[in-house]
Amino acid sequence: MGSKLSLVIVIMALASVFAGCQKKTKLENRADKPVAKVYDKYLMMSDIAKAIPKGLSPDDSAYAAENYINRWIKEQLLINLANNYLKDEKKDIDRKVEEFRQSLLIHTLKNKIIAQKLDTAITQQQIRQYYEAHKQDFVLSVPIVQGYLIKIPLDNQDIIDQVKQLVSYNLPGDVAKAQKLAQSNNGMFLDFRSSWKNFTEIESYLPFSISNPEYFLQNKRILETTDDQFYYYLRITDFALQGDTEPFELAQDEIRKILQNEEGERIFSDLEKTLYTNGIKKGSVKIFY
Repeated sequence: MGSKLSLVIVIMALASVFAGCQKKTKLENRADKPVAKVYDKYLMMSDIAKAIPKGLSPDDSAYAAENYINRWIKEQLLINLANNYLKDEKKDIDRKVEEFRQSLLIHTLKNKIIAQKLDTAITQQQIRQYYEAHKQDFVLSVPIVQGYLIKIPLDNQDIIDQVKQLVSYNLPGDVAKAQKLAQSNNGMFLDFRSSWKNFTEIESYLPFSISNPEYFLQNKRILETTDDQFYYYLRITDFALQGDTEPFELAQDEIRKILQNEEGERIFSDLEKTLYTNGIKKGSVKIFY
């Protein structure tokens, strides 16, 4: 353990100096030392210092350093074997790696160029126009609803009676009073009148599932029930069924992304054309045929 501990002390000291010095490259050249060598590859002190997590005890740091060194040695031995044993395959691997590197570079460049030049101010008019022209692409896979759900403990029967009276005609002022009554008496008022919710999500608040949601939404839309603890009142004020066109309010965020992506593709396509044209004009691009 003594040799391991000495190794870690040296590594930690070097790491501390590296972190605090502005002229890092010069210092590494002077103070950095090799720890291991496999053929013509060297593992340096600085490599281990970067690999060991901060905050470890000396013993844990020594253990981590020794493991890192052993892993590095084994990896280098395997890589050397692979380079000699897989000469034909290596050519194909090198080609694929280079293709991936180039693809990644172009992808990164594309994202950066688009982020710098993309005008994200897509107007509501553009979004609406796209929605009207592509409604067939926005189809609901599940029923969605708007409305409200009230849940009140059964031991508050007086509050339940008042709430029933208030919501019977669904007048905005009376519903607001019912909301205040429920919330101030250990009850719940789930208000989704101005936002669309998956009907399954609303069902999860009820003591049972509705066996035929389509029939319920088309013919009833009001549910009043109890279990052994609570009174429940559900009123659906608007709905759309599976297979219906998705409401504009739900589709607009997705459409905005679609329009931004289209604009981004246009920006990058224009860049490609400009680079090509300028390359031909300046002679940096030559076509031999």
